[in-house]
Amino acid sequence: VYSTRKLSMSMLLNTPEVDFEGGQFSAFFSGEVDVPLKRGEILIFPSFVVHRVKPVTWGRRISLVGWYGGPPFR
Repeated sequence: VYSTRKLSMSMLLNTPEVDFEGGQFSAFFSGEVDVPLKRGEILIFPSFVVHRVKPVTWGRRISLVGWYGGPPFR
């Protein structure tokens, strides 16, 4: 049985104001949109959405990511 990623999750574990600079989460809809995250916040989005994390310019960005899978969409 094949599984397809359906939902993706990203949770920020450190404080962006203190622990790092840069590293914004961005998603692409009709254009690029930065999604601000605070420590402990979870972002859940459809896995087919194109996304990225911009380069960290100082410090270290720590996050937890996960995926939910299931049968292919029809």
